[in-house]
Amino acid sequence: MTDNTNDELNKEILAALQRGLPIEPHPFKSLAADIGISEDEVVAFTQQLFTDGKARRCGAVFDSAALGYQGTLCGVAVPEDELERCAAIVSEHPGVTHCYEREHMPNMWFTMTALNGQLEDELAKMSEKLTPYEVLNLPAIKKFKIQVVFDTTKNAKDTSPAPAPAGTADVCTLQPGDKELIRLVQGNIPVSREPFAWVASQLECDIDEVISSLQRLKAAKALKRVCVILRHRKIGYVANGMCTWKVDTNDAQRAGDLLAECREVTHCYEREFYPAFPYNLFAMIHSASREDAMQVFEKISKHAGLEGGHVLFSTREFKKASMAYFSEQTKG
Repeated sequence: MTDNTNDELNKEILAALQRGLPIEPHPFKSLAADIGISEDEVVAFTQQLFTDGKARRCGAVFDSAALGYQGTLCGVAVPEDELERCAAIVSEHPGVTHCYEREHMPNMWFTMTALNGQLEDELAKMSEKLTPYEVLNLPAIKKFKIQVVFDTTKNAKDTSPAPAPAGTADVCTLQPGDKELIRLVQGNIPVSREPFAWVASQLECDIDEVISSLQRLKAAKALKRVCVILRHRKIGYVANGMCTWKVDTNDAQRAGDLLAECREVTHCYEREFYPAFPYNLFAMIHSASREDAMQVFEKISKHAGLEGGHVLFSTREFKKASMAYFSEQTKG
C-alpha cells in the first residue's frame, strides 16, 4: 500500500487495533466491517506488524486498581557510571514494567506495581538495594488521562474514557477461573481469525465461557480492552517526553482536564510534590522528533495556561513490559 488512500487506510486499521478488538468469536471480522475491508486483510495487516517488529503484543490491558494492585512512579538521581548497574537492579523486579534514562535529574525513572498493602515494602527493599541513591516516590493523586493510542488519521478523535481518580477504583470481585484467564490473556494472544478460540483451547473450556468472562471483567472495569500494543519507536514516534509543571494544587484539576483534551497527550496525572523534584503535574507526549515534541509541549502548555514546565526526554530504555498480574513472581 503506497498511495495516499491506502496510507490513510493503514492508519485507520492501526488506530482501530490499538483502541481494542470486539470481544466476540470473530473480532477481526467485526473490526474489518467497521472499516470497510475484509477480515483477511485485517488479520494479514496485524500479523505483518509483528513480522516487522512494530507490535509488541496482542492481548489484554487491565486496570491495576480494579485487580487489587497499586502503582507509583519513581525517580532516582544516579551517576552516569552507575546507571546501568542500578537499572539492572530495578529492571529485575517483576513489578517494574518501565525503566528509562531521561534527561536532567533524576535521570533514572521507573514504574512499580504491587498488590495492595505490599507496595511500600517493595519500595523499601528497592531503596535499600539502590543505596546511597535516594528513590523519589511520586504516586498519582489524580488521573486525568490514560490512553496510549497513536492515531494519525485525518479525522482522528480522542475517545479516551475519563479514568477514575487515583485510589478510588473498586476492586473487582473475581470469580473462579478469572485469575487463570487473566494470567493467559495478559500475555500475547496469537493473531488469527478466532483468537479467543485459542484462549479457550489453552484453558480447556468453551469459547463462550471465555467471551462471557472477558465481557464481565470489562463491564466491571477490570479489563480495559484487548488490543494490539505497538512499539512506538518502530512506527516513528522516537521522541518520548515526560512533561512536568509546578501547579498550585487548587489549579491542578483545571489544568489537568485541559491537558487531557490534547490528543498528543497519552497520560496525564497530578502527583505528589517531592522537595527534590518540585513538580506535580505530569503529561506524556510522543513525537517524530525532538523539535516536534517541543512544539507539542508549547502547544499543550499554552492550551492549559501553564508556564515554567520542562520536558524530560527519554534517552535510553532499560525495560518496557506489560504487568504480569497474579503471577508467582508477584505473589498474586
